[in-house]
Amino acid sequence: ILAALSPRDAAAERAPAWLQNAVAPVIDDRPAIAVVIDDLGLNRKGTEAVSRLDGPLTLSFLPYAANLGEQTRAARAAGHELLVHVPMEPLGAAWPGPNALLSSLEPAEFLARLRSQLHRFRGFVGINNHMGSLLTTDRERMALVMAELRRQDLLFLDSRTTPASAAADAAARYGV
Repeated sequence: ILAALSPRDAAAERAPAWLQNAVAPVIDDRPAIAVVIDDLGLNRKGTEAVSRLDGPLTLSFLPYAANLGEQTRAARAAGHELLVHVPMEPLGAAWPGPNALLSSLEPAEFLARLRSQLHRFRGFVGINNHMGSLLTTDRERMALVMAELRRQDLLFLDSRTTPASAAADAAARYGV
């Protein structure tokens, strides 16, 4: 753990991307509380209101929202941390959104979708799952997610839409 590095200092030390984009320094290994608000970006007025809240907060934006660059720049300027709220396959018939990560996808298409979502805006620390109660139980697909996040030095925050999630095990295996 890096001790008391500001995000700027961390960047100078070649810290992982998640730490370079963090808004709060890592002080020590004691537990901390983070407030995460997700499903942002589609409702512009609601997103603007959330961005004006005192923080820092962690704001998670759906990658298929319009004007993400503008919205996320405003959130960062207000002192908030960012996540990509990646749509993932749920149990049941609910639709997770366009370009969702699905267990039925071939690995190449699966990774293409994930990488596309990771290029929708800049300055984020990682991803969290939008829905995903089925996909996060798929060990092979979670391994693909974690390998890509590790490659890009990003973090994964499991929204824990199911107690059967394999995300923590996969993250541990890949050092995410």
